[in-house]
Amino acid sequence: MKKLLTFFVLLLFVCIHDTFSQQKDHLVEKDTLLIGYSIDPPFCYKENGKLQGISVRMWEKLNKTHPEKVYVYKEYILDDLINDLEYNEIDLALSPLTITSDRNAIIDFSMPYFVSECRGLIKSKNHSGKLMSFVTSFFSFNFLKVIGFLLLLLTIFGFLVWLFEHKHNEEEFGGGVHGFLHGVWWSAVTMTTVGYGDKSPKTIGGRVVGLVWMFSAIILISGITASITSSLTVDKLKVSDTDYTGFKAYEVGTVKHSATEGWLTDHFFHDVSVYPAFEDALEALDHDKIQAIAYDEPLMRFYLKDITDHDYELSQFSFNKSMYAMGFSKQLDADYKKKISDEIIAFIESSDWQNYLAHYNLLEGNK
Repeated sequence: MKKLLTFFVLLLFVCIHDTFSQQKDHLVEKDTLLIGYSIDPPFCYKENGKLQGISVRMWEKLNKTHPEKVYVYKEYILDDLINDLEYNEIDLALSPLTITSDRNAIIDFSMPYFVSECRGLIKSKNHSGKLMSFVTSFFSFNFLKVIGFLLLLLTIFGFLVWLFEHKHNEEEFGGGVHGFLHGVWWSAVTMTTVGYGDKSPKTIGGRVVGLVWMFSAIILISGITASITSSLTVDKLKVSDTDYTGFKAYEVGTVKHSATEGWLTDHFFHDVSVYPAFEDALEALDHDKIQAIAYDEPLMRFYLKDITDHDYELSQFSFNKSMYAMGFSKQLDADYKKKISDEIIAFIESSDWQNYLAHYNLLEGNK
């Protein structure tokens, strides 16, 4: 009898313990949120060991409506952040994630709360650096190639007019090398439409050559001028360009697994280097490992505002308009995700949100 009583007491204890453990596990799963973030100023960054940024401020407003929740935070690089969201190691991403179709297949997103664009970033040169760059461009292969082609044309037409003229117009084109050089001189002044009149063909053949050369030169001179201009600027990224097509000729860096990396690949950028974080890409730019950075404009402006020992320029052209949102794991409760999205909609309509945008200099980028 005692053995039977002891057995029932032990059985009851085990049942109560299992029930309590299940309730405890459920409580942790329900009331504890594992939150990941990456450093993406001005949206999410650390200052004096504390998280700051516009996304952090918004989240602090939102989580006040959920006092029952316990929040556990963990810092990531972007690549690992998305990976842990995909495999449900964390519940949500505090720092903003760009909404893309590829990401949408593996994680869920909140309602977007910010619209951004990407720009190109290069190192700007001081006056002496710009002068040296301009001077050295005269010795570039492209420039010398254009000049060589021009001299070849002048030589060909100079030779042709000398061939017809040197026996019948000895006064102007007579002689061997001397007459040939006069032919090249005539070819040059004719091409540039200067036309001094000191040399002119007299024979029918010479005049036909002159006529062909004059009309050809009208067409060629514009093309040659454009080629020379291009050869002098081909090694420089013009930040005043109105689109990104000229950007393809440069060694470009961006952040690994960012939406910008995907956009560059989709738009046939072939010389792209990726880095774990923007700071790494900036260091590569400083050491001339790359020629430019392509990334989100708000983040780059934030990093550059306090940098004084280097000069950088942002391109006037922009590309890859993106929407920022919070990222959720697929297994996070659907009702909770909808509630957060509804609260984001209400919050971005408030005056507090506009004040935050103004404080972080983001009003212009979110029109």
